[in-house]
Amino acid sequence: GIDWTDYLARSNAVNPLKCTNLCFSSPSLVTTSDGRDYTDLVMEKLGMKPSLESYVRYDAEKGAQLKQQAMQ
Repeated sequence: GIDWTDYLARSNAVNPLKCTNLCFSSPSLVTTSDGRDYTDLVMEKLGMKPSLESYVRYDAEKGAQLKQQAMQ
């Protein structure tokens, strides 16, 4: 539940979400035998959609649940 956008802005103040690495591989670097991009496949398996509007791995609802658990 952490939004890392402000932290990433230390490296790229103009567009911090360009610094996000979600697949440990660059887009268009590796393709599967059927021509699909490896990073697209990984994102699909993780259930995430790449976005330059918001941090993809941030889930406010899950973060609130974990915070509540920690406080108990």
